[in-house]
Amino acid sequence: MSRELHDTLLQDLVGITLHFDELAATLEDSFGTAAGQAVRLRRYLERAIGEARQAVWDLRSAHPEEHDNAARHADATSVTLTLDYRATDIVLRVSDNGRGCQPTDYSGHTPGHYGFLIMRERADQVGGRFQVEASPGDGMIVEVAIPGA
Repeated sequence: MSRELHDTLLQDLVGITLHFDELAATLEDSFGTAAGQAVRLRRYLERAIGEARQAVWDLRSAHPEEHDNAARHADATSVTLTLDYRATDIVLRVSDNGRGCQPTDYSGHTPGHYGFLIMRERADQVGGRFQVEASPGDGMIVEVAIPGA
């Protein structure tokens, strides 16, 4: 995933910033306001590139426990991963004994929190199933099943 982000999205964003530089230089002579807008847009892109690079770094980090994981988000002391190869599908189950959450937290309707929504969409794309079981104070179970080969 980190390679895909780096090799496609990040490279495209960098290319766009170069085009904004060229546009700003062209507009500066005759359209000062438009040139200023192009410069501001380039700054926004630079910020997005920085965030995307950090995300790539985090994905490739040898120490993910220092960033985003169940221990930090859930205050869990125990996380169990189970990978089950079945005749019809492959099931990954992650459970923890953390603080759990409200159903709205994993429904995909909370602005700025897209992790569960993205997991559900990816499972749907391959004809799989995604489900979450959680309630405040009772930990969480996240399970994804994808069709077997």
